[in-house]
Amino acid sequence: MNKNLLLVIYFFSFSLYANEVRELRLGAFKIPKFIEDNKSGNFIKLVQRIEKKIGKKFNILIRPPKRTYLSFNNNELFGYFPSLEVDKINDSYKSHPFYYKKDLFFRNINGVRSFRKAKRICLTRGYPYSKEIMERKGLSISYSESDESCLRMLQIGRVDGFICEAISGLSALSVLKFGNIVANEKPLSSIPVTFAFIKTKEGKKIAESFSKELRLMKKNGELNEIFKDVYKKIEKISDIRIDFLKP
Repeated sequence: MNKNLLLVIYFFSFSLYANEVRELRLGAFKIPKFIEDNKSGNFIKLVQRIEKKIGKKFNILIRPPKRTYLSFNNNELFGYFPSLEVDKINDSYKSHPFYYKKDLFFRNINGVRSFRKAKRICLTRGYPYSKEIMERKGLSISYSESDESCLRMLQIGRVDGFICEAISGLSALSVLKFGNIVANEKPLSSIPVTFAFIKTKEGKKIAESFSKELRLMKKNGELNEIFKDVYKKIEKISDIRIDFLKP
């Protein structure tokens, strides 16, 4: 066979392989309990279930959030999760929501009783929050590296409140056992969590496949089964009851 023809076939085959690898890459970042690594966590378990249902295999790359967003915007990833409406990413195809991020307002029992009256709050650095929280006028925001640090600031009165994702915040409070801090039962925000895919025909096709399976899984109770340990944990550490699969 002609040597030049062999080279053409080689490079063509390699380009197809490289494109396939890129298309199968899903970005993600560590979230305690939900994404522990690329093989364990509630969100990972969900991807594994969907893979079997649609006959696709994804290579999950765990990176810090900012790097994941950058890789997606640079077309280095076929998609990423969890994706929230407040993420700063390029236009994309989104799946049907599979979870809702519920943020609670934690307060000192000797202080203000609602977020509306709070003037100083603490947020954990690196996590997304709703526009209603971030754009509220007259609000002073302090950032800390951990939920526990924010709770300590609230405990000694340095801030009026702490806003945090329900499971993460309640878990931190259960460990610290601060008797003067409680969480308001009604969530401050409910942000839909989805899978995001690149704006291509294949991205649209996979987003539609994910959405179809997610709707079926929600209807037949399979989604509840995947997240049952989340509900059990909430019941174990708090009297607050939250439905993470509904807005």
